[in-house]
Amino acid sequence: MNVYQGCASAAPSNSGASLNFAASETACDSLFANGLLSGPDVATQAEEAQAIINDYGFVPEQNIVQPSHWWVNVSPGVAVTYANAYGRVSVLDNLCGYSMGATDGATFEPVALSSTAEAALFGTSNGIPPTTGVNLINNASPGGPKENRASISPSTGNADQNVDGALCLRSLAEGRDVVTGGPLTGKNRAYSERIAQGISAIRASGDLKGLPAVFVTGRSDAILPINHTSRAYYGLNQRVEGAQSNLRYYEITNAHHLDVFNKFAAFNEMFIPLHHYLFEALDLMYDHLKNGTTLPPSQVVHTVPRGSGAPSLAPVNVPPIADVPGASEIVFDGNILTIPD
Repeated sequence: MNVYQGCASAAPSNSGASLNFAASETACDSLFANGLLSGPDVATQAEEAQAIINDYGFVPEQNIVQPSHWWVNVSPGVAVTYANAYGRVSVLDNLCGYSMGATDGATFEPVALSSTAEAALFGTSNGIPPTTGVNLINNASPGGPKENRASISPSTGNADQNVDGALCLRSLAEGRDVVTGGPLTGKNRAYSERIAQGISAIRASGDLKGLPAVFVTGRSDAILPINHTSRAYYGLNQRVEGAQSNLRYYEITNAHHLDVFNKFAAFNEMFIPLHHYLFEALDLMYDHLKNGTTLPPSQVVHTVPRGSGAPSLAPVNVPPIADVPGASEIVFDGNILTIPD
């Protein structure tokens, strides 16, 4: 996502995405120059980038949400902080040329963080840049460090939102140079090995040892993609625990990760609040633990968007998790997890 979304946001198919303010045709140019796209023009390249993202397992329901999350720097911020965390790398090591700090709003160059912002960091920051005045910085930008989105990629000389940095992070994740296909060397090889070890150390086993648990995930989640998180874990758990599993998975259509975005135009018409089902799931679990009530089977909950003008939510928009889901039930058979449309 961090490699291709800047280009994919420029795809004609994403032209209607809300808050699509950071599409980068130049990113398409740089990916093409690196041999990672082959289309003859930007529109074709952008659609190709979107197809690559979906072929990797990101569901089409995410496509309309991702451009907004790219605009607020979710993918770059998560990619950098995950790489640092998995590799136990200090931010001072400038992994892939990244650092963090305050930047000037006009020049995009690093400046001292204000004392006011620094004092507020602990209470208002989520730890993932950009946050409370702290931004991602590309130290490798020709002419000196600049805020990541305003920087230049040395390999192409393009102002492409730091495609070089994204490719470096992806190379560390794959353990090979994703442009040349060759092996990593030097510090990057060592960093890649440390990142692989970190990922291995936190990889989930799927064994909940029979404890009751509930997952509630929006199908359009653009931060924790369902094929790589909830669906994958639920299938692993079913394979590991089988009939002993007390995990339930409720997948909610027309819902995504950040309900706060639902205040914006188009989002309010297309999506329902996922938190509604968080509260319902908590009530179901409470009733299960206190009164022994059986948790409803795993299922897809088919919601109804509010539509044009986003009128007030009504019960029809947020139907309850069903005791008998019928054709909406999620089924695991052998090694196959079946998710109803």
